[in-house]
Amino acid sequence: MVLSKQNIFVLGATGECGLTFLHHILSLPPTTAPRLTLYARSPSKLPAPLLTTPPPNIKIIRGSLTDIPHLTTSMASCTTVVSFLGAPPNFPNIFMRDKRTPIADALAGVFEAMRKNGVKRILALSTPAFAVPGEREAMGWGWWLWSCIPPLIVPQGSAEMKAIGETVSKQADLEWTVFRVPQLLNGGEEKGIKAGFLGPKYEGWIWLGRVSLVRWVLGEIEKGNGSGGHRWCRIERGKRAGGNKLGEGGGNVSRGKGVRKGIEKRG
Repeated sequence: MVLSKQNIFVLGATGECGLTFLHHILSLPPTTAPRLTLYARSPSKLPAPLLTTPPPNIKIIRGSLTDIPHLTTSMASCTTVVSFLGAPPNFPNIFMRDKRTPIADALAGVFEAMRKNGVKRILALSTPAFAVPGEREAMGWGWWLWSCIPPLIVPQGSAEMKAIGETVSKQADLEWTVFRVPQLLNGGEEKGIKAGFLGPKYEGWIWLGRVSLVRWVLGEIEKGNGSGGHRWCRIERGKRAGGNKLGEGGGNVSRGKGVRKGIEKRG
């Protein structure tokens, strides 16, 4: 779909990924840039110039995920939802081993608002805590070991990101993409991204630049979701080249309702 015809409803706009996404949109020519509706609990965390003089293609709305009527009204005229919502490290939760999932629990309101407004497409951030069926059996021991670390160190964050992936992927009537990311980095050289499952031939690594991530997300919005199916995606930095170099790599992407080549599921 042509980006200039999109009105993207952004959740998590005040986080680092959301701000990187916003910065990238602002760098696009006005004639090609999409419209953005930034739905944020604390808009004051957005850049000050944006608050004082927002561009004509950006609307800022203060709101909560639990305020479903306001969420529904705010989403009117939007075409796609992008969620960069995530669970930041929280030391009390680490020590108390808290595993509550308030973000994932509140997504039901987002889905309700989407259905009421006829919005079919959602792309949601998750992590490898959410495993694609059959993936853990196919991954190498190194990736398996790496995937065991977050639940031990950040149990609440790991549980939250897993629940987000599970919750979004259960919405059979929506066209969803769950993109699972590793450790995210600011700055660095922008490189291409690969997307696939954690199987024997997986070439991804454990780092990913946020700039590369948001460009990939925007590209997914622009090209659409194929035949209107469902998609899981693990995107990661890293294809080993020459034995010691890293590039941008990618992870798990699936769409639809039937398995195709073990990588894509299409409806």
